[in-house]
Amino acid sequence: MILCSPVGAMPGLVAALGNAGAIAPGAIVTDVGSVKARVVRELSPAVADQGGVFIGSHPMAGSEQGGIAHARSNLFRDAACLVTPLPSTPAAPLERLEAFWQGLGMRVSRISPEEHDQALARVSHLPHAVAAALTLAALGPRPQDGALCGNGLRDTTRIAKGGEAMWSEILLENRDALLAPLRNLNGILGDLLVFLENRDQERLAEFLREARELREQLDRPA
Repeated sequence: MILCSPVGAMPGLVAALGNAGAIAPGAIVTDVGSVKARVVRELSPAVADQGGVFIGSHPMAGSEQGGIAHARSNLFRDAACLVTPLPSTPAAPLERLEAFWQGLGMRVSRISPEEHDQALARVSHLPHAVAAALTLAALGPRPQDGALCGNGLRDTTRIAKGGEAMWSEILLENRDALLAPLRNLNGILGDLLVFLENRDQERLAEFLREARELREQLDRPA
């Protein structure tokens, strides 16, 4: 059983499924939510009370687009899937869940719920917040200047088109983990301001080189 609702709705959904007798003894229940610590903490005992096992999952696939019109047959192929068991999670259902995601062509990794939220704050939630902020900074003063932009602005702000209801919930749900990366980004932008104010081309070039080399690593085979 896979829960595909917003994370805030999952406890009520599990309760409703339990009341309806829909969670069979021995059932494996997972989810596809973007935040894990609270979800796993609340749903694991709730599902266990029904005789099932809850194991968090986060398939890192999809885009800013939603709905059946944007479905793709290769959506999961070669994408990462993070599975977030607890130390007490039984081995057999965990291996069965991992085999399910691998059967869809995904690269499965195990990670604790807390480690998941820390990592995703940096590599998923921070980029979305920054894309939204960049859109406001670039287009807010003069929206008509969007007619002048090339692919750079479109590429760096694409994910800002994601739905605000879902993303405001995600950012607030993972608030504690997200604050530190946001503060780190603020410091990095402060450094960039200093380089520009001081006309320090050497340090500016080093700043850009380090970013380029890190970004190039994303294009290497996993």
